[in-house]
Amino acid sequence: MALITCIECGKQFSDRANACPNCGCPTEVILETLHGQGNSTEAEKIIAEYDILGKSFKVTEKLDKGLRMSKAILDVPSVFAPQIEKDYNAFGSIDKVLELMPDRLADTVDLEADLAVKMLVDAGVYEFDKERFCAKYKNIFDASGVFEPIVDKYLEILDMEEAVNEYHDYIAESRKNAWSGGGFGIGGAIKGHIKAQLLNYGNAFLHSIPDSGRRSRDEDKIRRMKAQLYKDPETLKAVTDGFCRIISSILLAALHEMDQAGVVTAPELDVNRSNSLINNVIHSEDLELEQQINICRQAFEANPLNDTVILVSLYWELDENGEVERFAKDYGLYDTYFAQKQSLIKKKYAEEIRELEDNEHNHSNEAFCNKIDLCGELAAEGLDVSEYVTKAVKGRAWRDVSIEDVYVLTDVLCKYGRFLGEDLVEWSVTRILDALNKKV
Repeated sequence: MALITCIECGKQFSDRANACPNCGCPTEVILETLHGQGNSTEAEKIIAEYDILGKSFKVTEKLDKGLRMSKAILDVPSVFAPQIEKDYNAFGSIDKVLELMPDRLADTVDLEADLAVKMLVDAGVYEFDKERFCAKYKNIFDASGVFEPIVDKYLEILDMEEAVNEYHDYIAESRKNAWSGGGFGIGGAIKGHIKAQLLNYGNAFLHSIPDSGRRSRDEDKIRRMKAQLYKDPETLKAVTDGFCRIISSILLAALHEMDQAGVVTAPELDVNRSNSLINNVIHSEDLELEQQINICRQAFEANPLNDTVILVSLYWELDENGEVERFAKDYGLYDTYFAQKQSLIKKKYAEEIRELEDNEHNHSNEAFCNKIDLCGELAAEGLDVSEYVTKAVKGRAWRDVSIEDVYVLTDVLCKYGRFLGEDLVEWSVTRILDALNKKV
């Protein structure tokens, strides 16, 4: 993508847009005119350049913004899933989930829509409220998919085949009529729409089922099955996936709007190709080093934000010049890599980890030193041993400290103090000094 300057109004915008967003002059006409002037595009300033596995990867200011926005979209599940799970667990039953979760989703969607529109207004893409955004991307706000599969199972538990059919007819009719009347109208209508939509699809519909149908069933059996549905991990997953899908779509729509306006450059992420390429590297045992590097580079080019590409490049030590690591740190990918790396090391050295976690055999100086030395060996493999060194030192310094212990603890603090917090080092030194004072 490149920026072009409109020949009619002078506004800059992306050459991917069909027309100037300010005055409507067709892009094709502008490009033909500029080409005749020998000035088809204006070069963007490069703000960073990385030598990724032997090939230059240049980042303009607008691509930088696009990468960061794309990373935020990819992070939606990790950001929102913990709170969704917390809310779900607090409800305590599937009935409460269907009754109360629509409020949670409505509030969240409304807030995210506000934030997305504010971002567009701040960037100069929009000049008015979220009515335009919500009307243009109204399909994003079809939240029926969040609860539809759950209500399906709920009705099956009640053994109401007719209700299941009525439910799907009701959804189809509601979807058809959801946007009649010309959009959202006043601000905040999206929240009301989502809430009403979900209540109709969920709890309100269920309450419309005749009582006689319920009484004819085994209530104890129904309660057990409803409890199973609530505890089923797939139920929580369906709610979480639905939440995250809508939120991600809102952010993706905002990124698309900004890209079309030429404010950012949205990276073209070919997720499937990137995953396929990196899986070939992982599962192929006969690839030469140069082949591994080349394929990893292609996977990076297809999707620079692929966590697995970063992991393989760094963990397999393909990143000889440290440029992949620099990119990962610049774009918020390094923490994920570090966590994945720790998991792989712990799996590889599972027996040694169990030995470190064993607190029953840490009473002698010899056992203590052996554990600390093991920490040093695993640290050399890249494991963060802070937790294990801290436990060992705490356990040792907490007991009465003899003169012999003083020498051992002092040696450990000198060698491994970097793994300990300042408070623990200070406390350990105090224990050592107390022991020395008693001896004197």
